[in-house]
Amino acid sequence: MYPTIEDIERVIQQGIKNNDFYAYMLSAIDRRVDEKAKGIAYVSLNAKKASWMLVVNPLNFSKMLEQTAEKVHKETLLYAILLHEFFHLARDHFERSKELKGFYSMKTLNIAADLAINCTLPYHLQDALRRAGGLFPDQFGFDNGLSLEQYLENIMKKKDKDGNIEYAENGLEEEKKKASKEGREAEISKIKIDDPQKFVDVSITIDELEELEKAAYDRKQNEKSQISPKAYPNLATTKLKNDLKKMIDNLKKFGLDIENSRDRYAGVGSGGFGWLIDWIFKEAKIPWKKLLKNSLLGNTRSREWYRSFRRTHPRSDSGILLKGKYPFKQEKVLVLLDTSGSMGQEDYQQFFGVLNSLKKDGIEAFVSQWDFGKLHMEPTPLISYMQHDYAQIIGGGGTDMAAGVIYVHEHFPDFQRIIVVTDGGTSYFTEDNPSPVPVIWLITEDYMTFENADGKVIYLKE
Repeated sequence: MYPTIEDIERVIQQGIKNNDFYAYMLSAIDRRVDEKAKGIAYVSLNAKKASWMLVVNPLNFSKMLEQTAEKVHKETLLYAILLHEFFHLARDHFERSKELKGFYSMKTLNIAADLAINCTLPYHLQDALRRAGGLFPDQFGFDNGLSLEQYLENIMKKKDKDGNIEYAENGLEEEKKKASKEGREAEISKIKIDDPQKFVDVSITIDELEELEKAAYDRKQNEKSQISPKAYPNLATTKLKNDLKKMIDNLKKFGLDIENSRDRYAGVGSGGFGWLIDWIFKEAKIPWKKLLKNSLLGNTRSREWYRSFRRTHPRSDSGILLKGKYPFKQEKVLVLLDTSGSMGQEDYQQFFGVLNSLKKDGIEAFVSQWDFGKLHMEPTPLISYMQHDYAQIIGGGGTDMAAGVIYVHEHFPDFQRIIVVTDGGTSYFTEDNPSPVPVIWLITEDYMTFENADGKVIYLKE
């Protein structure tokens, strides 16, 4: 029977060995295998400990594997399902669904919650879940990256007069075209939208929470304890966040650069795992200056220095080599300014704010300007650029900052990192088309979305 509790632990441990940030998060939650559990997997509340738990039914999991038309790696699918359930928790879907239950059926809520989750999983996990019958927005003709509430609104528009959801054929046609193009004609007839009832995880969790609450009041447990059963979910979430905070602090001590992680396996609309950090540290607002500095120098002070040794004075009697430090050799950085026609005076003021911040932090950078397929000035040292007021904006043409990054990489390969300052109206590198050199995107307009961007994305407006 698969999985056993050992299988679950093995999958999480393998993720940690691969330095997968999400695997660290999963390790902070209790896991349980239960052959009598409803559904395939769901999130359960342990009332005695006021803690959340991931539950997997191996019978139902094995049955799903047997019914999967396309071959799928069982370890990958297990990891996808575990992370899927954790994402429901981290997106506060249970709390939000309970509030919406009076307006929507649990079936509709479950579908909307799954659509909001599945398109934000890492790509290789999306593929495994799709093969196993997981629901995705394109199967309904919806956009990726929407919220639970937005998908609910879209689903209601798709319902027919009998209240059934009208599945969009557009998503199916795209899947069939893809199969035909890849020479998988035999699979075309099998391509369909699976039964939405297959994954009923949110429904099960909410039913359990309500049953737990009712049983507690029936036994009048609330009289023995000052804590109301309604508070258990919030207590469990707070406890989980505290455990995750401690874990992240420990990871930072061991050198894992959370803010600077490229997270190349993030899904569409996920924005990497930045949203998860915001969920854990909800009240922590990190200013762009700190984010930029951390991205360039790292989070630990030790990374700014090389440990070495220095010899004692020749006349010293001991002859012992003493510990010393040499300054850490920084990456050669270029700040590439977008000078296209959409850039305005406020955008350039933010650009100079970036230069002043780099100068204050002692980061040795160079500056150049780009638009309309042309580099308007040779890379100039930051200090010289600011002293001689070289910022006479030349250009005003079209915007393609990705092309500018490629040009700099080809003609000035010594630059190990490029900071692009732009209003955001430009093409950018993605998981499917990664940058040839590490990039930090500094966006002057907060309404511009860089979904699935390859590189660090920082918004300059506070």
